[in-house]
Amino acid sequence: MTDAGLKVWLNGRILLAEDARLSVFDHGFLYGHGVFETMRAYSGQVFLLREHLQRLRASASLLRIPLDLSDDAAARAIASLLRENRLADAYVRLTVSRGPGPIGMRGAFGAPSVLIFAKPLALPPAEAYAQGRDLCILQTRRNTPETGVRVKSLNFLNSLAGAWEAADRGYAEGMMLDGEGHIAEGTVSNLFFAERERLWTPSLDTGILPGVTRAYVIRLAHELGIAVAEARFGVERLADFTEAFTTNSLTEIVPVRSVDGHVFPLCPGPLTRRLMEAYARRRDGEKGELQDGV
Repeated sequence: MTDAGLKVWLNGRILLAEDARLSVFDHGFLYGHGVFETMRAYSGQVFLLREHLQRLRASASLLRIPLDLSDDAAARAIASLLRENRLADAYVRLTVSRGPGPIGMRGAFGAPSVLIFAKPLALPPAEAYAQGRDLCILQTRRNTPETGVRVKSLNFLNSLAGAWEAADRGYAEGMMLDGEGHIAEGTVSNLFFAERERLWTPSLDTGILPGVTRAYVIRLAHELGIAVAEARFGVERLADFTEAFTTNSLTEIVPVRSVDGHVFPLCPGPLTRRLMEAYARRRDGEKGELQDGV
């Protein structure tokens, strides 16, 4: 199935993608004034849907976008779209833009534009999960958030620039530093490192996205009795870590073999394996209750 043949959900209607239309005055297009969530559907249901929608609504509120979209309404829309596209396991993206308005920073707006699309998954190869993948340290720095906390906004240029750099250097993912040189995050992932029996992950004050999967993995770690430290630390700390992994809602937990030539002794290491196994068990056990009553 090509993207052109997909059906999308736009403002309450399911349409062929090529028939969907947004105003040229939509401020999502003009100013990047909008937010989005990318999620993964398993057997027709989105994992951690409520958490994604909670972040979406918080981000929309921060950007002064009025959003009236309940969990049940979003779940029904996604389920119907998956059925229309004959998809069970899928990449799902929910985008909310400010909607059409006058050119400029102020004025009266119409209703926000809400777009959902779902398409087949494109995941890393199986070897990446079994043997890990290599990251590079990017020259592109993670910029300072425009707001008090980073939101997943339609202004995605900083991550795009990092992804272009990683691809140009032959890497599937890269590691971004903040403006002060602290380890921050990947272009589309959060980062975790292990030192003995403790996990380390960059703190939110480095300007990283508060990832839904990041938060869930921290929760899982606590349930497994694994200590987690959220802190600022630099690349010199890489020598202290024995294992590492990335988190992302689509790719889940992916072990990291090396960063810029520094090879971690264990890949995947014991903490990474425990979390990968726990994540899979919890995902498979919880997905059936995600859309109760829908």
